[in-house]
Amino acid sequence: MRLRQFINLYDKIDSIVLLEGKRNVPESDRLKVIQLGKLLASSTKNMTFRSGNADGADYLFALGITHINNNRLQVIKPYTKHRENKNLAYKTFSLDKIDIKSQPQIVYQSKKNKIMEKLIEQYVAGDMMSLQTF
Repeated sequence: MRLRQFINLYDKIDSIVLLEGKRNVPESDRLKVIQLGKLLASSTKNMTFRSGNADGADYLFALGITHINNNRLQVIKPYTKHRENKNLAYKTFSLDKIDIKSQPQIVYQSKKNKIMEKLIEQYVAGDMMSLQTF
């Protein structure tokens, strides 16, 4: 899919683009990730970008977005203090402030990621210490 096709398809009101990337971004690619964030933020009007505030690609992409417009960046953190000093978003949601048990569809979808399944189960069970290592 080409950039223009992506924008035509997804640059709609209430459209959310989830950021997912690697923590270890090679030095030669770091500027490219920032530039991609700038390109998408400057080429679109309606998209909101959502990140888990991880180090690496998430942070670099967020730098690009916030260079254009930080009002279009949201962060969902596993707990309130998670990388607090690196959060560039205008709006932040902390999972420890949300009653996740009342959101079974979110739990179901989150557990589809087999790598995160056990962590989600621990979180729903109230084991907040598991998140501190995330």
